[in-house]
Amino acid sequence: MPGPPRSRVSCAKCGEGVNDRREVISVLEKKLCRPCAAGGYYEPI
Repeated sequence: MPGPPRSRVSCAKCGEGVNDRREVISVLEKKLCRPCAAGGYYEPI
């Protein structure tokens, strides 16, 4: 979406900023980014 983000929260696990209500609410009511909630496509080396 063009323009500034309407909302911004930080992931409770990694601290990444999540814009425009795209966060995932966990079972423990924590706000997570999508990679922390479902696993990312990348792996640590």
